[in-house]
Amino acid sequence: MALLAGQATRDEACDVGIVCVEVDRMRVKGKCRDVTFFTPLPAALAGMPTFHDEMRLWQLALASHRLQHWSEAQACLQQLKSGCADSLLAGVCRQFDERIAHYRIAPPPSDWDGAYTFDSK
Repeated sequence: MALLAGQATRDEACDVGIVCVEVDRMRVKGKCRDVTFFTPLPAALAGMPTFHDEMRLWQLALASHRLQHWSEAQACLQQLKSGCADSLLAGVCRQFDERIAHYRIAPPPSDWDGAYTFDSK
């Protein structure tokens, strides 16, 4: 699993040049408000030739997931896993694959906002 940081930490990290990527929105059981989480990436990674393609695929996967477009999200995740096996997002991709498999069996409610809600504290 990637290192996760909240919005305040992300803002401070960006101020000193650390690249942070949004990885999820989560909500604790019993709470209404979700929290956005980010993972910091090494600065050297942002200069790699595959970085922008990987980030584009990840953002598309995340957006598709939140819109409940499971097939599109999984296709993006598969591309990320096959083309970027060493990606720092590899663990997050596996986790989203598992979630999508669950949502295909037990879909979220129609008013779902895309945030993952923990079912226990």
